[in-house]
Amino acid sequence: MKFSIEKVDPSSQQEVICFLQKHENYALFLLGNLAAHGVTLSEAPNSANFQIIRSSQKIVAVFALTRRGNLLVQASLQESIFDILLQACLAEKVPLTGLLGEWNFCSSFWKFLKTKN
Repeated sequence: MKFSIEKVDPSSQQEVICFLQKHENYALFLLGNLAAHGVTLSEAPNSANFQIIRSSQKIVAVFALTRRGNLLVQASLQESIFDILLQACLAEKVPLTGLLGEWNFCSSFWKFLKTKN
């Protein structure tokens, strides 16, 4: 499966909101941060650069690594996107200190991170 990653911009913001609303039980932090801070990192501690992972033009994950270091993530896939998600986080130059999202995804991703040190 091939994946692409892109930053959320005004042209993709509504699509992101629709994806997150479909997963509202686990995406409240993402939705709240998006509403409060927008899609771009600022000086606010909870702001972040929102990003999308796509497969076949379809959103499979939305995530944001906040200035505080919390990774907010909602994904419809698991292990297959772990590497690309980690690489995107490393490119942000913000230390990853926490993980917020759906339990099964976050638990598996945390174990993956531990293997990568």
